[in-house]
Amino acid sequence: MKKVYSYPVIFAVEDHQTKDGDFPVFITIPDLIDAGFVASSGGHTEDDIIGIASNCMKNALENGIKNGLEVPSISNLRDIDVKRHLASYDEGPVELKSITIEWIKAEV
Repeated sequence: MKKVYSYPVIFAVEDHQTKDGDFPVFITIPDLIDAGFVASSGGHTEDDIIGIASNCMKNALENGIKNGLEVPSISNLRDIDVKRHLASYDEGPVELKSITIEWIKAEV
């Protein structure tokens, strides 16, 4: 039986346009990453970034559960350390246009 999971997801939009006129977006799911899951991805503003985030969450949960990881509880938004989670994005300085946290669902 499938279960619906919902976690806060950080979307960080870089402040430089690609040659196609859109912006790179880094996607990370803090609760899953903190629990040992591989839960980050990327896309562009013209992509379906909500869909990419949902697929990232689904794949992370399926693989993590298969490998014996425990599904974590959901954090309060105010407890998420955005700066720490974005630090893993790039070793060099990156100018960001915006940072958004959205609740995303995935069925596993």
